[in-house]
Amino acid sequence: MKKSIKDKLIFAAIIIAFYGVIGIGLTLETFSSWAFVLIVVGTIISFPLIHLISKGTIPRLPVPSSFLAIKLSHMTSGILIVLFIILFGRLSTLTLLAAFMISYPIYLYFRRSNRNILFFSEIFSVLWGKDTFKGKVFLGGLYGLIGVFITLLLFEPRMAIAALVSFIFADPSAAIIGKKFGKHRWFFNSKKTIEGSISYFLVVFIVLTFIIPIKNALIIALIGAMVESLPYLNDNVSVPVCMGAALSLIR
Repeated sequence: MKKSIKDKLIFAAIIIAFYGVIGIGLTLETFSSWAFVLIVVGTIISFPLIHLISKGTIPRLPVPSSFLAIKLSHMTSGILIVLFIILFGRLSTLTLLAAFMISYPIYLYFRRSNRNILFFSEIFSVLWGKDTFKGKVFLGGLYGLIGVFITLLLFEPRMAIAALVSFIFADPSAAIIGKKFGKHRWFFNSKKTIEGSISYFLVVFIVLTFIIPIKNALIIALIGAMVESLPYLNDNVSVPVCMGAALSLIR
């Protein structure tokens, strides 16, 4: 089979998987029809826009490094998910997350062979830089989707949103502070720094003081920073779930 034909089939498989789940959601009335219109319009607009940016016709916003670009895109994605929860509700958001969780692994599977998959490779090139994905498969986005899905599934929307908003801002700040200023590593996890954990604690505490009492915000910020620093756990899953549980128990 010719490479161009195979690439188009891979692209079609990802799109069919994504919109197939949303279609099931529409049938079962777990996905808002207005949300569906928004997703379709967004897809139609993004196709030519991403292509023009990747070709240099429209200038790409300058970002100092791929690391910073990845963290900023994660934060932006998280904010959009929270807005989606507020606008369209819990069931529509869970359906959308399920669509991403089923279609994204298809992309990752074929990305392992270092293929440039139509449109999707252009998206990551525009967001993170052309060389970011060379020979690499990043699972952080998939774990992030799983973490958000479990948090929203298990806890009431208000608590889930509080946990997610805290995580959205604390995670990139801890990563950036830890990478740039981190000099003291935890004895139980050499991949995490004390400076990064302090940053995580402060950001969660500040965010939560606008949502819950200060005393409770202090306790939950401490729990979040502790869980984030633990080894052998993927913090994209463990932190929002643990913070959602803590917020549900400590009000």
